[in-house]
Amino acid sequence: MDQLNTIFTQLGEPSSQTPYLFLGNYLNRGEAHCCVSDRQRTCGAYKCKFPEHVHLLRGQQETRKATRAKGFYDECKRIYNVKIWKSFMEVLDHLPLCALVKSRIFCVSGGLSPRTCSLEQLRRIPRPTAAEGDELVCDLLWSFPEELPLPCLAASEGCCYGPEVVKQFLKDHQLELVVQGNLVKESGYDDTFADGKLVTVFSCANYAEERVSNKGAVMRIHEDLTYIFCTHECIEEHQV
Repeated sequence: MDQLNTIFTQLGEPSSQTPYLFLGNYLNRGEAHCCVSDRQRTCGAYKCKFPEHVHLLRGQQETRKATRAKGFYDECKRIYNVKIWKSFMEVLDHLPLCALVKSRIFCVSGGLSPRTCSLEQLRRIPRPTAAEGDELVCDLLWSFPEELPLPCLAASEGCCYGPEVVKQFLKDHQLELVVQGNLVKESGYDDTFADGKLVTVFSCANYAEERVSNKGAVMRIHEDLTYIFCTHECIEEHQV
């Protein structure tokens, strides 16, 4: 929550003048002083206040399997009850899996799928969906870019895809850029993959604390679709 508040302080709170697109993974990890659910409830409240200017994509952490494994289920059970967890899951089942910015920039939490034939196919993914068991949905949530000699390689969940997959996807759909957000980057972002055709932006600084030391970043897209990255570092507890 401190980092989320830092982003809003630097760039402005969500509003009709300052729209936000979140790439998912709101429920990953929390600290003793901050409930994981605080982030989701805060983003959800802004979505209710500015439904046309706050957009929430679903990430790999917004699934039943992940919330049970990473502690969110236990948090709900400890602080509230299992019914609250089920209510959260019902809301998350309705979240979209990808988005287009001005019909030119494709945004997704995880990445591309060998099962993706068209944007219309993505639009037809039914919601609500529980995610588990749907291969295309799992690809969008869990896949990640990787420099590979082969164009696409199956992973335990989702797949890893190479630069040529990105370039072909953009060409097929007349797009300019893919933006994804499920890989930690030391500077908070990376804009070099596939000759700059794919951007990874990771907004959580000092992810997982002692294991990773990284900056967090936000990608700011201008009207002409040029963009810059605004970075921040992890701050002391309760500083904001």
